[in-house]
Amino acid sequence: MTGHQKLRVFAVVLAIVTGSLPLAFITTIILMPFWRWLEADLGVESIGHSGPLDWCFWTMYGLYMLIFILAWIDSARKKRQVTGD
Repeated sequence: MTGHQKLRVFAVVLAIVTGSLPLAFITTIILMPFWRWLEADLGVESIGHSGPLDWCFWTMYGLYMLIFILAWIDSARKKRQVTGD
């Protein structure tokens, strides 16, 4: 892998890691009814006195990063198929 390719991979990973943060935060807040339901019906501690617990945010953050990384890998795979690399 050349220096340019390494820099590009670093930039994409950095964009995925930082871009997932606000999305995870917003989604965690939007899903408050789901977290309440989860706690009330299934007994899974998910709501604290000031909102969703940390694990709710980290779950959403991990999910977004997984989705974006899989999309990036799929995009790279399709690009290699088109270019013949």
